[in-house]
Amino acid sequence: MVSQRAQKLASDLKQRIGAMLVRDYQSFCSNMLLTISRVELSADLRLAHVYISIYGAETEVKLAECFHIIMEDKKKIRQEIGRGMTIRHIPDLRFHLDESLDYVEKIERILHTLRERKH
Repeated sequence: MVSQRAQKLASDLKQRIGAMLVRDYQSFCSNMLLTISRVELSADLRLAHVYISIYGAETEVKLAECFHIIMEDKKKIRQEIGRGMTIRHIPDLRFHLDESLDYVEKIERILHTLRERKH
């Protein structure tokens, strides 16, 4: 069970990182929508898994480039987030591409195809 402190910290990290992505990375990832879908913290609150959704990428290469830019700036992102927080240890950030919506879309396409075959 996740503690109330962990939930609050995860929510705060999600909001702060999301705002920073919109503010600082929209120019690098033009015509793409960057969102933080969720943040999961380790039990000791020292590691944060940050799941990023990137929508509107024209190609897989552009999506990978955008994600790579964010990954390269992980230390800068962590430092900037730490400036505005009053906790002893800022969690180490691990970024992951969240492909859950792609999975949902794929399932919907399969179901749509099956319905069309039935009729």
